[in-house]
Amino acid sequence: AAALVLSLTRQIDPSDAGAALKAAAAGVGGHRWVVLTSVNAVERFMAELRDARALGDVQVAAIGPATADALRRAGVEPDLVPARHSAQGLVDEFPAPAGAGAHLVLFPSADIAADTVTVGLGRLGWDVRRVEAYRTVPLGAPDPELVARVTAADALTFTAPSSVQAFLALRTREGTTVPPPDVVACIGPTTAAAARAAGVGGVHEARDATPASVVAELEDLLGAGADDAP
Repeated sequence: AAALVLSLTRQIDPSDAGAALKAAAAGVGGHRWVVLTSVNAVERFMAELRDARALGDVQVAAIGPATADALRRAGVEPDLVPARHSAQGLVDEFPAPAGAGAHLVLFPSADIAADTVTVGLGRLGWDVRRVEAYRTVPLGAPDPELVARVTAADALTFTAPSSVQAFLALRTREGTTVPPPDVVACIGPTTAAAARAAGVGGVHEARDATPASVVAELEDLLGAGADDAP
């Protein structure tokens, strides 16, 4: 396959220049858990924490293997990585609070992250302190030549709801929208739901919310012997 990389978004500093994240890292010892749902969140939180030993007895949850590996690179072994690598999967496996004391969960996240973790853990009885770790913003208009090549693609992959919205905002040289191909592979249920809600057809959800699983999904749909592919 020939893969076209179409960068549509980028991550920038929080709206408060990181003041809330810095304060949260300094007070992390007052929490029972830290929940991290992206590699970006790990990197920005750990940059403020500076020393993994500051976590002490605080437990750490990672949404999936990429986030867990980012934690390990920072010297932290996650206490929880759900079998289903999604925000809902994490909520489903998260323990209910027990014992006396404050039941605080620190949740450093993107500004546009869904409220699945905040609401779900709240229903379990946790007091979730969500802190903006970074913002996701659209990039400028891509090279028209690249957009023209994208219009001829056999398949499209989405790895976040923000990329769905950014793709739908693309325009050709003539000012028309860029139609998605018949095969659209999404990394997880949240992204797939965003694509369907936006009216995108041919949406397929990877079996697992990892890049490798997206590749496997495309192999099943378009690879040799995929006679039933759309």
